[in-house]
Amino acid sequence: MKKLYLFITVFIITTGAICAQSIPHVDNTVNSLARDIHRKLIEVRATNVAVSQQFTFMGSTPPFVAYWVNQLTGELANIPNKPYALLTDGVTGIELRISGEIVETTDIIRVYTRLIRQDNRAIVASFNSDFERNAAIIALLSSGSGSRYVPLDGYEPDSWDNPVFFEIDMDENITAMSRTITENDEDFFLIQPNKDGRLVMETISDIDTYMEFFDANNRRLLADDDDSGSNTNARIVYNVEEGKRYIVKVKGYGSENIGNYIFQAYFRYQRENDNSWENPIQYQLGSNQNPTEVDRILYEDVVDFFLLVPNSTGRLVMETTGYTDTFMELYDANTKQLLAENDDSGNGSNAKIIYNVEAGKRYIAKVRGYGSEVTGDYAFRAYTLPPRVVDNSWENPIQYQLGNNQNVAVVNRELLEGDDGDFFLIVSSRNGTIVIETTGYIDTYMEFYDANTKQLLVDDDDSGEDYNAQITYNVEARKRYIVKVRSYDSDGGSYGFRAYLRR
Repeated sequence: MKKLYLFITVFIITTGAICAQSIPHVDNTVNSLARDIHRKLIEVRATNVAVSQQFTFMGSTPPFVAYWVNQLTGELANIPNKPYALLTDGVTGIELRISGEIVETTDIIRVYTRLIRQDNRAIVASFNSDFERNAAIIALLSSGSGSRYVPLDGYEPDSWDNPVFFEIDMDENITAMSRTITENDEDFFLIQPNKDGRLVMETISDIDTYMEFFDANNRRLLADDDDSGSNTNARIVYNVEEGKRYIVKVKGYGSENIGNYIFQAYFRYQRENDNSWENPIQYQLGSNQNPTEVDRILYEDVVDFFLLVPNSTGRLVMETTGYTDTFMELYDANTKQLLAENDDSGNGSNAKIIYNVEAGKRYIAKVRGYGSEVTGDYAFRAYTLPPRVVDNSWENPIQYQLGNNQNVAVVNRELLEGDDGDFFLIVSSRNGTIVIETTGYIDTYMEFYDANTKQLLVDDDDSGEDYNAQITYNVEARKRYIVKVRSYDSDGGSYGFRAYLRR
């Protein structure tokens, strides 16, 4: 027995280094628990007993586990005249083992301590020890190898029926609410705006959050988001109504995402000279390529609307300039029907649309950032061009005479801005391999068709020199083919066309 008590003494000294300061109310509970266990061991006539290290908390063994096992072992060891032997865990001959687990409920930390038979794992007795959550216990549960514990915040328990009310501020210079996400946790915020407006809801943290936004009355999902905020934070921007009740639900994106975060909600800054479908910017169209540019600023989730009324039928060119990645849509202003849209057809990441319009008809050009987070300066401009003169088409293609080598004469052509395209009819006198290519400095795109069925046989963008197109195809004698050439980016310009049979 001297060896046994020597082990216990060493164990207490070793684990005591983990928590140099005792926790009195825990020590008192352990003292009482040890007496209850002692009486049960006498009742079941136990002979050999061991206190197991297998007390766990959320699948790990933080310092509180070692503190609990250490105190319980010491209390049992100090009980005099025991009719049973207190053995080292892991040795042979153990009849009963003392083990358990630690769990967190809404208000308390609970320790389950059980007497378990070694031979059949049957539970002989179970004891519950409850503690109010305090700083000392939380500190011992939160640290240590493998610990993933995040203590509940003071707003728990919240739910659909018991959300935390959050008062919206007028801008982002607000006092935010600190919350924690624990395993399988969901936080609920009740929001009731005192005015109509564009509401920003976001989290700030080092964890990956996920946010859902609901109508509180019918729980209909209005919006959801994962990573629109900074880093992996969630962010939702939504038009809200005065007096209406909304629910914001925040959780970790996955079960492994637990920790502290900050929640905030505020009305977005309203810029001056705002505009809308009903109040678009009145833009005076020019008839040349040097129109007046309107300088604008895109904020997050901001959209600009421009009203365009051409004074003549023709081709309307709309484009943005600057370094902001813009996206443009063109609508019929009366029906709000989408007519065209574009991302990067302009210079850099600017948008550009060319569309055939009617004199006196009202159009709306809508400009926004490519993504909701895109902000920055840009300029808008628009002008009209004369209607395109169609000098060739599917029905009236350019008759092209095939050459027999690479020195065939080049036919020079001009592509206008927009959807202009040239059609060439080619008929080979023999079977063979035809080479069709463009020359020049504009970016051309070529399509090769069966002239009778209009079936596309092959197409190409940049197989020629620089941005020129080139197609090589095995043709049949006396069969009719159509080659269509257009500008890849709708900019237009001069190019050369030639085609010949390889020998």
